[in-house]
Amino acid sequence: MMAPRSLRLATAGLAVLALALTGCASARLSAARDEFLRSELEAWVYPQPCGTLWPEVLRQVASEGYSLVGADRAAAGERPQSGTANFFSEGYETRATSVGGLQAASDWNRSWIRYVATGTPASTGCTVRYTRVSQPDTDDPGKVFSTPDWEMALALLRRVDPPAAARVEAGVPKPAP
Repeated sequence: MMAPRSLRLATAGLAVLALALTGCASARLSAARDEFLRSELEAWVYPQPCGTLWPEVLRQVASEGYSLVGADRAAAGERPQSGTANFFSEGYETRATSVGGLQAASDWNRSWIRYVATGTPASTGCTVRYTRVSQPDTDDPGKVFSTPDWEMALALLRRVDPPAAARVEAGVPKPAP
C-alpha cells in the first residue's frame, strides 16, 4: 500500500500525463484540420472574376470584426471612416496587384492582428487568400508573423457557395469517438 503522499503524487502524475496526451491529440487534430483545409482551399477557384467576388471577400473580413479602410468600408456595409481615422490607419483599401488581382488590408485590432485579403485571377475565375498578420511585440513594429487563415477562407466559401463548403467540411478530420 502506498503512503498517502506517494498516492497523491502518483495520481497527480497520471493526471498530468492524461492532460498532456489529450493536448497532443487536440494539437494533432487541429494541425490535421488546418492541413486538410489548406489542401482543399489553397487552389480553390471561385467561378466569378475577382472584381465580382471582392465585395464578399471584404464583407467576410468585416464580419469577423476587422475594420476595413477607406472605400472598402462602404463596399462591406460599414460606416464611413473619419478623416482622422483614415489618416492614422495602417491598413489600406483595395488596390490592384501586379498580376491584375486585388488586395486590401484591414486595420490592426486591439490584439494587434489584421488581415490581408488577396484575390488572384485564375483562368476560370479568382483564387482568394486571407493572411492573418500578427504583431505580438508592439515595441518592435517590424516583428510580425503572417500565416494563411484557412478558417477564414472556409467562411468565405460558406458565404459564397454553401453546398461546396459543406462538401469541404464533410472531409475535415474529426476526433475519434
